Amino acid sequence: MNRYKLTIWQNQSLAHAKALVPGKPPEPWLHCYTVSAAGIFAGGWTKDENFIMLSPDGYSEHDPLTGDCLIFDRDVDAMYDNLDAHERYFSIPSQSEKVDLFGIKSRDGIHVIDDWGLSVIYPRWPNATVILRKGSSDNWDNVYALDTGVCDPGNWIKCGFAPSGKSFVILGHAGAEFFSRNAS
Repeated sequence: MNRYKLTIWQNQSLAHAKALVPGKPPEPWLHCYTVSAAGIFAGGWTKDENFIMLSPDGYSEHDPLTGDCLIFDRDVDAMYDNLDAHERYFSIPSQSEKVDLFGIKSRDGIHVIDDWGLSVIYPRWPNATVILRKGSSDNWDNVYALDTGVCDPGNWIKCGFAPSGKSFVILGHAGAEFFSRNAS
């Protein structure tokens, strides 16, 4: 018996996943902006729901709704001094806030908020596909493959919702793609 043989359900799911065409998210989600960067290895949401990105050049903080870069600190030594050894947390040097991180060596972001879910899947291994789903994960009618923009699907990709669920990010080594809800 081949223990690696896919079940009927797995084959059907794989066929559905391969048929998805990456594009824009459905309503109520809007693409807000793209941040191009180099060497991103982690990111996370602040208590104010801005987004921190860490790279070998330092760290930056971005507003996911306006696209503004609020902080860009190139003090690499200070960044690493404030980074947890396992890259799970980052303490913002100018504040007393500890940010939960997700990224290449750390965990993943928040994947489910109210009735929406985010996942990174690999129907075309080694390339990643980010999917956004509404409702049950068994219903492929409400599953959308997202265009990953600057985030190279052949490299690492992580995604996660802001704690309030008002925004989400697709994060990769080359930057981030931010999406937010319109009023809903």
